[in-house]
Amino acid sequence: MKKQAGFTLIELMIVVAIIGILAAIAIPTYQDFTVRAKVSEALVSVGPAKVGVSEYYSALAEFPTDAVTAGFQSNYDTKFVNSVRWNLGTLSLEVYMKSIGTAIATDQTIFIEATGTEGAVDWNCDTALGGTVLPEFVPADCRTNSYQ
Repeated sequence: MKKQAGFTLIELMIVVAIIGILAAIAIPTYQDFTVRAKVSEALVSVGPAKVGVSEYYSALAEFPTDAVTAGFQSNYDTKFVNSVRWNLGTLSLEVYMKSIGTAIATDQTIFIEATGTEGAVDWNCDTALGGTVLPEFVPADCRTNSYQ
């Protein structure tokens, strides 16, 4: 008589339990990464606004008074950005987000601060500047106080 080989029911249940535990840990982490990727894409999409402010500063050695003067439209219609505003008082671009699932509500903000030195503009989007997007959803560059 041939001996049958295979997995027992208990072995299969252990494998299913291990997969369940790994999924319970991995799924929330994956969701945070996808939200962070979308916020990063939104920050990349405001590149024309950053270029407009930088070019204005390079040419005139002063910051523009508004978005029109800087040469960009404040009414963005990208996948993740509602609008971008130039705030002369705080020298910052205010990025107003569109809703991203349950993590980010419509019109939550990220501030990107401009610092002008010797004809060049450095950008900083440190979460300490304000904004309503939670720090865990902003790119790592924004958590380390430097952004290009």
